[in-house]
Amino acid sequence: MATKKNTKKVGKKSAKKVAKKRAKPAPIALTPAERSRKLRPRRDYRELIETFLRVWEENPSVRLTGLTRAQLRRALGLAIKAADKEDALRREADTKLRVLMDARLVAEDDLWRKLLDANALVRAQSRVDPRLAEAFAFLSDALRPESRERDDAEEPAAG
Repeated sequence: MATKKNTKKVGKKSAKKVAKKRAKPAPIALTPAERSRKLRPRRDYRELIETFLRVWEENPSVRLTGLTRAQLRRALGLAIKAADKEDALRREADTKLRVLMDARLVAEDDLWRKLLDANALVRAQSRVDPRLAEAFAFLSDALRPESRERDDAEEPAAG
């Protein structure tokens, strides 16, 4: 009785293929100085580059040293892919952040209402006991509308 040999090849991947699959590029983290030196393309760069590529293909006599249409297409694809990933992550982060911001607003509203109620009670009691007015004068000063405007003007600009 003859037995059938297993003719299936055992697939061994080359070391180069395995290394290529494993190696993911490290995330790019620019310093503020490096970030400021980077060029910022126009918002409509995709359409502009696609038009440039189309016109370049229509004029094959144009030769650009150090640049091919394939290289420019690849660079455009990478830029679009990076922008799409950033937009997706930004939308996801905005959704999560909105929930946290709303929770903070609710908690701060509750806190501030309690402080305003406490201030009203202290002011009422200070009519009977003037020492309370002196002790809580900082609160009355802080809650005065012109005091808040002055505090807002003194805060350093975010930058």
